Amino acid sequence: MTNVNTHYRTDIEGLRAIAILFVVAAHVEFPWFSGGFVGVDVFFVMSGYLITSLLLKEYQLSGKVNFFGFYAARLRRLLPALLFMLLATSVAAVYLLSPFEQGVQAKTAGYASVWLSNMQFSLEELDYFAPIATENMYLHTWSLGVEEQFYLIWPVLILLFLGAWSGEGRQPRFNWLVIMMAGVVVVFFTLSVYLSYSQPAFGFYLMSSRAWQFALGALVLLCAVLSRDKVVSLDKLTWSAKTSFLLHAGGWVGLIGITSSAIFMHSNMTYPGFWALFPSIGTALILVAGAGKTRTMLTMLLSIKPLQWIGRVSYSWYLWHWSILVLGEKIFQYDGLIEKCVLVLVALLLAVFSYFAVESPIRKSRYLIERPVFTMILASCLMILSFCLTLFWASSAKEWVNQPEQRIFSKVHADKPITYSMGCDQWYHSAELKFCIFGDVEAEHVAILIGDSIGAQWSPALAQRYVKTNWKFIVITKSSCPMIDEPFFYKRIGREYTECSEWRHTAVQWMKDNKPDIVFMGSAATGFKKNQWIGGTTRILDEIASSVASIYILRSTPTVPFDGPACLSRKEWQQQGLPSWLPINTTCDSILDDPYADKVYQWLEESAQNFDNVKVLNMNPIVCPENRCAAIQSGRAVFRDNMHLSKSYVWSIADKLFDEMRSKQR
Repeated sequence: MTNVNTHYRTDIEGLRAIAILFVVAAHVEFPWFSGGFVGVDVFFVMSGYLITSLLLKEYQLSGKVNFFGFYAARLRRLLPALLFMLLATSVAAVYLLSPFEQGVQAKTAGYASVWLSNMQFSLEELDYFAPIATENMYLHTWSLGVEEQFYLIWPVLILLFLGAWSGEGRQPRFNWLVIMMAGVVVVFFTLSVYLSYSQPAFGFYLMSSRAWQFALGALVLLCAVLSRDKVVSLDKLTWSAKTSFLLHAGGWVGLIGITSSAIFMHSNMTYPGFWALFPSIGTALILVAGAGKTRTMLTMLLSIKPLQWIGRVSYSWYLWHWSILVLGEKIFQYDGLIEKCVLVLVALLLAVFSYFAVESPIRKSRYLIERPVFTMILASCLMILSFCLTLFWASSAKEWVNQPEQRIFSKVHADKPITYSMGCDQWYHSAELKFCIFGDVEAEHVAILIGDSIGAQWSPALAQRYVKTNWKFIVITKSSCPMIDEPFFYKRIGREYTECSEWRHTAVQWMKDNKPDIVFMGSAATGFKKNQWIGGTTRILDEIASSVASIYILRSTPTVPFDGPACLSRKEWQQQGLPSWLPINTTCDSILDDPYADKVYQWLEESAQNFDNVKVLNMNPIVCPENRCAAIQSGRAVFRDNMHLSKSYVWSIADKLFDEMRSKQR
């Protein structure tokens, strides 16, 4: 019978180190490693390889799989470090974050404690790469949920595919297992690609979308074991010189594939989709290349001591690094690479402590190893207790939000234009053109505000002025849809934002047909290039300039490195709960320094110069006087998040907006 030996492989430990280094590099936004998130794919394939080898080895030795022993071992390995991290960071968050920030963190911590945060994110359609997602301290736990759900079903699938249910000692059908694993790879890879394009959140977070990667790892193991007629064990595999050369060369190709993925992939790609093949196959090639008896240059490279050390603590480092980054960003409001690197090094120190004080002792505890049923019961109780504690935390945070000194800040978050509650803005859900109409519907003169949410924020100021002067004022907006005639990939939905293009075309045609007196256009300074900004803006102006008396393009308002009301709330909360000697000084203002936004303003001015009736309005000197953006100005909250102005503040500067208009008419 084919023998499977699960000997320790130093090259796999080194591969773990490379994977976690890529993930950390992506999260600190290290130059040239924007695709470092593929390190998680590497972990998935390795897990499929290792867990399958453990299960097959046990079945060979005993003719069965001890489910209690298997699940208890996984819980000893993964749960203690996770719960320790959740406890420590949750306590820190209670004192350091504002109450309404804590609610979201508590919810995810609860799901993470029972390995279900990936389900939460998928059902909430949370884009992994979106700014709102990166504020979640426990975003990274989605992959742990995927792994645990894999561990839950994998032993059952292995035994089912082996045809091993009829009794102990039955000869396993390895060939049949290979066929079934190949089928899992094909079927679930197809499902993953489909979901990546049709339901991006499901495609990214769900275990079913990642199952093919675990199966690929299992398939690599099985093909290596069955690659010869007579195989003694995996640590004694020998191949012909030609086969050995090809496999070792394939290992280098795999390493290059993983590294290239980490360098060249980015968040604007539809992922996992087809792109996940590159790091996954790369990992598979390295695994099979290192399965033989002969040590190769690649094996020796992956076995160097620094990589072995990092690989050993890779799980703990993965657990800590993201939570520390998010906490650090909120507390210190950093935005530089050096500060982020310092924080992940702090996380590494915490990971080392966690590994030696928590993870390793519990995993190696003889008492727990000999009592798998007790271990599972204890682990289940700890997970239930942790979940209940997070419910209590969430409930407490809700009460804290309603304290008089905190309630004002939570209200600022909801201080947005009435057009949202009127249902005019359908975001990406529809391309239908909807109008919010203010003033006299039969009025002779008509003013229009059109654009994305950055344009929509000016509607309170414009509405109050035009309604008072007996105009009809119409708001036509679509969130995340800039007034630039250019198609673009929208990360929120994982594809080209076709609804935006269709909506914009319909809106432009409507303006041509209805010939309003004044049009205001406002868009965020999104990542288009110069030729796209100038060309896309000019094409729209070409369409409507002859039908409109005056067109005003509103420059995008600044994006600040903090959430305005959250920062103010956090500052108040910390002053209440932290001793004054702690070196924490939350500052809710920043220097306005955005070279790209300045260039966009220049490009808009360049586009407007071709039309006599087009002007660009710049309100940034009012919003950020002397280039300093503050969360509060003259006792009024300026921002309702990190980029949108509050409705109350917009009302307060309405006169200055019209002063800017008059200055452009001279």
